[in-house]
Amino acid sequence: MKLNTKSLAGVEYGFVVLSTGSYAARIKSVDLKPNKDKTGNNCVVVHQVLDRTVTDAHGKVVNNNGNIQFTRWVGMQPNDEKNYDPDRSIKELAVACGVPEDFDGDLDSSMLVGKVVTVKVAYKEAKDGFAEGNDVKGWLPATDEAKALGANSPF
Repeated sequence: MKLNTKSLAGVEYGFVVLSTGSYAARIKSVDLKPNKDKTGNNCVVVHQVLDRTVTDAHGKVVNNNGNIQFTRWVGMQPNDEKNYDPDRSIKELAVACGVPEDFDGDLDSSMLVGKVVTVKVAYKEAKDGFAEGNDVKGWLPATDEAKALGANSPF
């Protein structure tokens, strides 16, 4: 059974690691999944980058064909010792998606999925056997440029 569609000789594998910066992105999915310790849930937010060209972490300009995505895992267990409240991150995401800051109801993933935001991304060096990558550091409401990219995006 043939698996490849073309010669693999010139195919690069892995994923594009972007330079630190802000990118236009569409929220592709928002799900709750059990954490690895089975002590609670993580909110898993998948973002699809909308910028048509991006600069990778090594300065190379890369065409985005809709295959550049980021995932942010938000632990949903508050931790008083670390002053961690997951609702801070959830509110930041919600406000970036256009939910009013004074929203006083139950936030549902349907209020976030499909929305265009500006996502703040940091470069993460390879460490302890893990490859280099990106971390989603937060969200901002979409800029006018991001909104235009979202409205005209083929993906």
